[in-house]
Order: sequence, then C-alpha cells, then structure tokens
Amino acid sequence: MGSSTSIGIKFTSPEAGQPISPGTTVSGTVYLSCTKQISATVLQLAVVGREVTAVRYTHTSGSGKNKKRTNRTAHGQHCLFLLRWDLAKFPDGEVQVGQYEFPFAFQLPAANLPSTFCQSQGRSRCAVQYFLEARLSKPGWLTWDAVAYAPFAVVGLVPLVKSVEPTFIECHVPVTVCCCIGKGSMDLKVAINKDAAVTGEPLEVLYEARNNTSVDVQAVNVKLVEYVYWTAGAHAKASAIPLEQIMPSQKLNEGEKVIALEEDAVTMVVPKTFRADYRGNLVSCSHWLEVTLATKFGITNPTVRVPLRIYDQFVVATVLGVVVPGEEDNNEAAEEGEPEEDTNALPVGETVLPSNWMAVVAAEVVLDNAAAVESIENTNAAQEVSVVGTVIGAVVAGEEVEMPPL
Repeated sequence: MGSSTSIGIKFTSPEAGQPISPGTTVSGTVYLSCTKQISATVLQLAVVGREVTAVRYTHTSGSGKNKKRTNRTAHGQHCLFLLRWDLAKFPDGEVQVGQYEFPFAFQLPAANLPSTFCQSQGRSRCAVQYFLEARLSKPGWLTWDAVAYAPFAVVGLVPLVKSVEPTFIECHVPVTVCCCIGKGSMDLKVAINKDAAVTGEPLEVLYEARNNTSVDVQAVNVKLVEYVYWTAGAHAKASAIPLEQIMPSQKLNEGEKVIALEEDAVTMVVPKTFRADYRGNLVSCSHWLEVTLATKFGITNPTVRVPLRIYDQFVVATVLGVVVPGEEDNNEAAEEGEPEEDTNALPVGETVLPSNWMAVVAAEVVLDNAAAVESIENTNAAQEVSVVGTVIGAVVAGEEVEMPPL
C-alpha cells in the first residue's frame, strides 16, 4: 500500500486462489490506509459475475488504390449478476488519518452459476469472470474513487453422473468417389455409456460398423471435441479443441467387413482442461463425441456425432481478465500499431500488509442481512441466477448492464 489513500481486499474463507462453489459463505476483509485526512462518503463492496469477450477482425475501407485494411478488436460484456452493499459510511464526509479494517461475509448465490473459464485464440478472447470490488467514494469533480479488485474462481455444481443403457445414433451412408461414382454403402452406429461426463474421469465409447463397399477404411477416428464460441458486437470467433484416438480398421477391409459391438470399445479420459457445458449471452461451450470411418482422399467418410454434456470438477483459477471496452471504444479498438494493453485485466494476488500495520477493526458486516444498494439479476441468462439482497431496479431481459470500470 503506497499512496495517500490505499485500499485492498483479502479473502479469509475460502483462502485466496481456492475455487468457490455456489452457495458457499465467503468472508474477508477490506483494508484502508489514509496517510492524510480525505473526503469520502461511503465504502462499498460489490460481488460481480460477468461474461467478457474480444474478437479481432480486419476492417476494409476505400477501394482500388485507396483500399486499406486495418486490424481492429470488437468487445462485448454481459452481466450475470451484481450485488453492491454499503460496507461503511462516513457521516461527516471525512476519513481521518489511520489504518482501518472492515470484515465482511456473504453467501455466493446458490443458483447454478457457470464455472470460471477463459479461452483465447490469437488476440481474440472470452471469459466468464467473478470478482470482488471495494470502492471508497470520494465527492468532487477532480477526485477519483479508491478502488481494489479481488478475482476469485467459481466451480459449478457437479451432479452424480450415472451409467446408462447405451442409446445408439445410427447412420447409413452411400459411399461415392469424387462425389458421383457410387461404391456401395457403410453403416455406423455409436453410443456412450453415461448420460454425461466429468472432467478427469473415463468415458466408454461403443461403436459398430459395417463396410458394404469395395473401398478400404484407413482408420476409425474417435474424437472428443470441445467447442467454444463467442461474440462481440457483429463479430464472432470459435475454437475447437479435439481429443483424438485412432483405432485399427482391418476388420472392415477383410472377411465379413464388420466391427461388432463391444469388439473394439474405446475408453477416453475427459481432459481436466475441458470446461463445463455452458450457453450464455456472449459465450457458449459445448461438447460432442465424433466417430468417423476414414477413407482415402475424395471418398465419403461416414461420421456419427453424439452430443455430450460435460461437468468440470477441475476449475483452474485463470483469473487474468479479458480486455473490456471503455466508453471511448465504441466496440472497436484502435487500428493496428497501437498497443493492446489489457487495461481492464483483473489484478492477481492478494493484499500484502506492511509490517507496521496497526488498524482500527470494525465489526464484521454480514451482507446477507443488509439491503443491497444495487442488485442485478440478468433474467436473459441461460442458467438462472438467484441473487441475495434487495432489488432496487429491475433489468429488462437482454439489457446490457454498465459494469464497474476496471
């Protein structure tokens, strides 16, 4: 802490860096240090969940010899929920010289919050973020509020995943060479042994195939795919992350040309880096299993795709923020050549107190028992979010909510 007014946040429970489950009670302390008397009216604490996105694109202007291409970045943000409380008020409008501690506790909304995650592709990025904001409000035109941020990771609820009787998806595919020369047909059916999957746990894939052609099958490709899609304004970006396993195909090229059910069952472990399924306003994450009978170039490749829901039990605290637009951006960043500074990234690390810290400690405020001065529930979110506190203003479904500047 090193200016005339310094502010910081420290988690007490759970410890900083530990993922937090919906419904968990969170406690911590806001630290305030004033080396001179300052004017201030209120100290507020907010808890925020949001989607943030950035999409890099090429803008073309002019024509002919005057045609010019520049790289720009479109930005988007969407509030999942926002709760803001008055943690301390200063009736005289002044904060005296000294060091202060303001303990707090609140319960994270118990709804099915999406897990924290971040995905990037080049300079395009998206994230689901959660953070605390402590703000000391200072009156006057030429003064700036003292603000501190403390990011935290949320791990969504992981239900008990059960084994189920496999339900097969089947396809009967005419096989052609060069799109027009018929060679017969192939049959393929695929199923998985669970109604959903969990990161870090095994998944069994069952398939049955029959080759009714004179074409050889080069391999049986089994893929587990994570697909992340995000938008910013009129621009979009997608990232597909496959986990592939190649199985032998000799049985489809000799004898009866059949791979019977359970003869070549495949066991795949869902990567711990995969994220939970999520469909939000700006960000979505989905998964599927894909089995392909791979043939030579120019020949039909029969494919079956099975949708799969995944739950994430290994949330990694990737809390570095994604660029979020300032008001001057107007959903477009500057042209190529200007620095891409992440001015809205959330800081990492907890507040470190000086060795001579001797503070006046206030009584702990249980925020669940206090009326929120600002409370937002975005009813257009795909996953319902129930917030604690008193709703001051209703939010129209799909309305963009102005977020605290970072």
